[in-house]
Amino acid sequence: MPAPLLRTVTRWFSSSARATKGLPSSLVSARERGVPIDVHPEVEQALSENRPLVALETAIVTHGIPYPINLETTMSVERHVRSVGAIPATIGVIEGRVKIGLESIQLEHLADVRTNCGSVKLSRRDLAAAMALKRDGGTTCSATLIVAALAGIKVSTNVLPLILTDRSVRFYCLGIRYRRVSRPSLRR
Repeated sequence: MPAPLLRTVTRWFSSSARATKGLPSSLVSARERGVPIDVHPEVEQALSENRPLVALETAIVTHGIPYPINLETTMSVERHVRSVGAIPATIGVIEGRVKIGLESIQLEHLADVRTNCGSVKLSRRDLAAAMALKRDGGTTCSATLIVAALAGIKVSTNVLPLILTDRSVRFYCLGIRYRRVSRPSLRR
């Protein structure tokens, strides 16, 4: 059997053989169709047990803050999420596979732009291309929201709400953005 076909069959078998009790039908369906999505076992268990999850974007890791501060910041945020009793579901793309929940080695891979200079910033429109081209990338807030919704994670924090068309998912932006505001001219 050719290697690519073997990988596809193995991936399909392993993902369809997993217990699907408590997992959202959208995630189960995506797995059955062979969509390249890997859910960390801790995240999958939290989903099936209806435990609190916090979806975290990774564009700030790949493009927002310089190395090694980006990795330290992300690890600190994950520790904080755990300290309040939730499970961090950091979302990124590695070798074209969407990862929902990253191991520390995977976070380090995305964060170290010196050795992984091909990492791309992925908005919702970029996900399919990154998967097809087997790229690494950090997900923006919009891509993170799409993946989180697919996985059944209700995304929320406590600042400014952005309510999308899917009313079951609410996203609150915490990112600090600098925008220069020019003063209006007094002359007319």
